[in-house]
Amino acid sequence: MKGGSERAVAVPESVADVVDHLAEAERRGDRVWPGGLGTREPAPEGARALSTRALDGVVEYEAADLTFTAQAGTPVADIVEILAERNQWLPFDPVGWPDGTLGGLVASGVSGPLSMSYGMVRDHVLGLSVVTGDGRVLRLGGKVVKNVAGFDLVKLLVGSRGTLGVITSATLRVFPRPDVDRVLQARATDARALLLAGRAVATGPVMAASVVLSGEGGGEAALSVRLHGSGATVDADERTVRRVVAGAFGGEVVIHPGSTLQARTDGGGASGGMPRTRARVYALPTRAREILDLIGSVAAGGVSWVVDLQRGEWHVSMTPDEQVFSAMARGAARLGASVSVEGTSRTHGPIEDRIRRVFDPRGLFGRGGEDVQT
Repeated sequence: MKGGSERAVAVPESVADVVDHLAEAERRGDRVWPGGLGTREPAPEGARALSTRALDGVVEYEAADLTFTAQAGTPVADIVEILAERNQWLPFDPVGWPDGTLGGLVASGVSGPLSMSYGMVRDHVLGLSVVTGDGRVLRLGGKVVKNVAGFDLVKLLVGSRGTLGVITSATLRVFPRPDVDRVLQARATDARALLLAGRAVATGPVMAASVVLSGEGGGEAALSVRLHGSGATVDADERTVRRVVAGAFGGEVVIHPGSTLQARTDGGGASGGMPRTRARVYALPTRAREILDLIGSVAAGGVSWVVDLQRGEWHVSMTPDEQVFSAMARGAARLGASVSVEGTSRTHGPIEDRIRRVFDPRGLFGRGGEDVQT
């Protein structure tokens, strides 16, 4: 094991090292905070970080079978490059993509706007290797798309955020790249006008791969419509989108390659060196106007956001402020929506508690906040 500086970070180089570290942590009475490259929140007070970044590398890539297996610490950006050489890709685009590791992608389970067209991350994880809190090494699932034997424990681990075990490797289904990946974008200071145009596209005749609106408090907003398909299909869809946007908004529409979309829709915003906290708001797409007004009223300055207009999922980034978070949660509840704040603990139900006791009987892993293993 490798150590850090003042507060040691364990960096196991093998699955056996992971088992040894968990055993040592139990002997010392430490809690363990699984992580990857540390692109999200640091380990909380009283927990020791375990980084999987040394568990790095491709295990098996069967391009003809559309399956890819790699160790958990493999950077997602490296996987993207490897797949691109065979004209394949992972159709995931969560905020921050492609930062982080494969293990973090699976452990967070967070999907982006492309999930409306391609499905969630959990739909494409075929197999996992994981070390549980009591040192068991589990190999779950397999390397085939159709695997229906027994309970689907793979889906249980996807999105578990490092609370059930340390993911050490994963097998994913990959996809052929679309013939054309085109992004149409309109920008304006009037976010409401862009929202109206985006809702018209999302509910219109075009089967867009994603429809995303992003902006900052008091700044410019951007509507990004992503189109996938053959050249003729995308050309026809583009003409339709331009007509819809012109009718609802009237602004200029520009074209970007699909690969440039993420930089324009992360909603990171300028923080001025201040710490940032991310919150997710889940609402009906028809409530988008009210959610936009809510964000503007409770966090007028220093806030940035991005919303999937097809699913109604918002990612909001702002300086930490408990009063603002509370006001947002109350306002969202009145609209039938919910708010999840990164790094906050929550109450677990009896079923979840029993599941945790099976995988982590000694309570070794840290609290179940947001995005633990990244």
